[in-house]
Parts: sequence; structure tokens; C-alpha cells
Amino acid sequence: MSISKYLNRSLTQIVSDPFFLALTINLFILRIIIPFLEYLFIPMACILINNSGYRYFHTIKKAEFIIKFSKTYFVFILVCFMFIMAAIFTSNPTTLTIRETFTVLFFIAILYILSYQITTIDGFLKFQQQFFTQILVFSIISGVLGLIKFLFHVYGIEFSFLEQTGSYPIGTSLKLDHNFYSLGLIFGLILLAKGHVESKSYRKRIGYEILMFLLSATVFLSHSRRGFIALMIYIIILVFIPLFKRSSYKNRRLWYVPFVYLFLISILFSSSYHFLIGTDSISRKKVVRAMSLHEGVVKSESASFLYDYSTLIFRNIEFKKIYSDLWHADFNPLHPDYGWGYGKYQLSYPLTGPGSGMIPAGALGYKLNSNSSFIENNNSAASFTSFGTIKVN
Repeated sequence: MSISKYLNRSLTQIVSDPFFLALTINLFILRIIIPFLEYLFIPMACILINNSGYRYFHTIKKAEFIIKFSKTYFVFILVCFMFIMAAIFTSNPTTLTIRETFTVLFFIAILYILSYQITTIDGFLKFQQQFFTQILVFSIISGVLGLIKFLFHVYGIEFSFLEQTGSYPIGTSLKLDHNFYSLGLIFGLILLAKGHVESKSYRKRIGYEILMFLLSATVFLSHSRRGFIALMIYIIILVFIPLFKRSSYKNRRLWYVPFVYLFLISILFSSSYHFLIGTDSISRKKVVRAMSLHEGVVKSESASFLYDYSTLIFRNIEFKKIYSDLWHADFNPLHPDYGWGYGKYQLSYPLTGPGSGMIPAGALGYKLNSNSSFIENNNSAASFTSFGTIKVN
């Protein structure tokens, strides 16, 4: 056997494996959640289509299969054909139009490949198992990465490769479209709930519940209103699952209640409520400083978070009002946190040095960082922090 034939045979075995097929499709779907998965998807898709095309033209009766495939998926193929024609005859096609055209073409190709590579029930079950397992793994990975990204962000650290069109994703989202991001995590939550219900091991159930909490926290902190609604429905279903689960003993139904998950998610919700609503702005600033968080990022993230979810009920609420209620306090000339301290600063007390005797008793000052400056005008002063420069032509 020649080397080329051996390599082609080995590649055919790899490409025909359910793992490779499922991985290629999952990369195609989950690239909307994790942007850099696209760099893995493109070469794998090329290998799959190229090898499958070679195999098809040498082993399958083309005419009969094409006719059967066209009849089965006629409506879908017709819709895709109309989309492609519309894209071709668009007077000013954009990059997005071209990308979506290739997406439709790949979808037809992958559906065609699956139709002749998976021809038995056993083959379909193996593919299904690989497909859902990989979705779960990718969902957990994207959820953990989202939490890590969020943690770095509130400390003022941003990753430039996540920037898209000059904007940085908010919350835990790895993409600007946080609805798509949270949707992928919801799929992972559903699969975890299935594993939790079917598991007979107490330790495995605890592991499932911890993973469920991590993904739920990621969805909750993604600022996605659709994700939040789906998460609330998910939690309600988890609570009521024992009522519909058949058991010979009534007390056995409690086995299906995810107590650890519900406890952890309750802590997350209650602590978020306490920080955003249950305390005043001064207490929030103290927490931010005590944890050495980036005050500007925390302010914008928290106000945006509360605004996104508040609009589910209060449609006419304004972002400026929420921001003001969260972080502004009534003016007090003795304390910089009460209306006159700006920029990134640290409280300073007691105040010493020349002229300190003229300062009212109990007054607090503040130290500016190296990026801050101040201005004086008509016996008043203000500080500011430079965070960037803009070139104007």
C-alpha cells in the first residue's frame, strides 16, 4: 500500500468517526459563544468536506442519493437557495452577508455528509452521545473562561483579543452579543440537570450541582435578559422536578432536589441584592476599595447590570437614574465620597502639612494616583483622571 493511500485511509477513518463529526459541528455552533473557536472550526471543516467529498465520489451512487436527499430536505434547501441568491444579487454585500452565505453552504454540506455517513440507529446514538458530551464540555469551559474574564475586568484588566469593533464585552460574556453567549450556557445547564437526575452517586450529584452553579452564575452575570429569564425558568423546573419524579417512597423524592445548587444560587442572588439595593453608595465604595477593585469598571458594570434586568419590569427607567442612585450621595464638603471626589483616589486622614489648621475638624482628603490631575477656579477645586486620548482630524 502506498503512503498516499495509507494516509487517505487513516484520514477517512478519523473523519468518519462520530467524535470528529460531532466536534466539527459543535465548533460551528459554539463559535458564536467563544470567538476564537472559529480558528479551529475552519481547518476541521475543510478536512471534513474535502475527505467526505473524495469518499462520496468514489463509493456512493451519486444520482440516487442526491435525489433522495433533495426530496427529504426540499423545503430547507429551497430556503437556503433563496438566501444565497439574495446574497449574490445584493448590490452592496457586507462582510456579514458573505459570512452568513458561507454558513448556509456549510450547513447544507454538513447535513448532506451526516445523511450518508450515519445510516444506522447505533451510529446515530454514538454520534448523539459525542455531540451532547462535547456541548457540555464546551459550555463548562466557556462558563469558566467568562467568570475569569469578569474577575480580571473588575480589577481593571482587559484582554485586547476580546475587543470587537472597539468595544469590550460586558459582564461574563466573551462576545458583544451576550444573548448568544448565555444561550450556549443554557444548553450546558440542561445537560447537567439531566446528568444530575440520572446519577445514583452522591458525590457525582454534588459535582453536577457545583457545575450547575458555575454556569448559572455566568449566565446571571452576563447581563443577558433572555438568559436571565431562561435561568429563572430553569430553577423553577429544578425545584418542581421531584413532584413529577416517580418513586415508591415519598421521601425518596427529596433525592432529586439539588440542595447544594439552590443554596449557592440563593447566596449569589441575596449578595447581589444586598450590594446593589440593600446598601448605600458609601458602603458600596468602601467594599470596592477594601477589595482593591477598579472603581470605574465596578460602577459601570453594576449600573448596567441593574439597568438591564430592571427594564424587564420598569420599561421606562433610565440608566442615568440608576447610576446616580447607586453611586451618588448628597453633597458633604467634609467627605470626598459625598459628591466632590472624582477620579481614582484613596481617602486620606488625618490631613497634615502647611495650611492643615484651616481645614474643618473631621474633614477627609484624598490622594490621587499618578494619572490624576486637579484644577482650581474661583476658590473651588476639582480632580480628574485621564483614561485615554482621542485624535481628531
